[in-house]
Amino acid sequence: MRYLPPNTERNLGELGHVGGFPIDVTARTSLGRVHIIAELSGVPGASITVPRDQFVDARVGLVRQLENRAASLPKLLTDTQQKRVETATTITEVDARIGDQFKHGDELREAHTRQVRVATALAAMADDQNPRTETPSEPATGISDEQVAGRDRVKELTDRARARTVTEDRGTDRDQAPGVRPVSARPQV
Repeated sequence: MRYLPPNTERNLGELGHVGGFPIDVTARTSLGRVHIIAELSGVPGASITVPRDQFVDARVGLVRQLENRAASLPKLLTDTQQKRVETATTITEVDARIGDQFKHGDELREAHTRQVRVATALAAMADDQNPRTETPSEPATGISDEQVAGRDRVKELTDRARARTVTEDRGTDRDQAPGVRPVSARPQV
């Protein structure tokens, strides 16, 4: 038990009985530490994990904790039955609502319509920035004057930024090391 390989589990057998349930003990390593797991066999949630070096010192405390878990079984049974009833009620309510309309259906349709308008406006702005061979003479239908003005403003600002970049990039690259030709230059043959 002292030298278990990492991330392994070894069944150490039955330690005794509490409340009519056998106590199964398992050693498990995780992240380089060995832990001892004592659990009441067949009882969900009735396990105690203790580091190996504290297992011997935790005799009475460990047994007392397991006894408390065994004593709490009637309450666990009552709570589980109550949750089962609540779950069955929820399932019945959901089954009854299956054919109903979606509560926020109108809001969803409005949001979808807004999303389509925004996507159309963005597509129109993209077409203006990357014009095709044929340009329509009239703005796309469904675009308001505010959207057209916004699109034109974005195009103007983009053109200014491009012009500024071209002006600043003329000449040599300031960060380029001497004697190194730019990447865009073709090799000499």
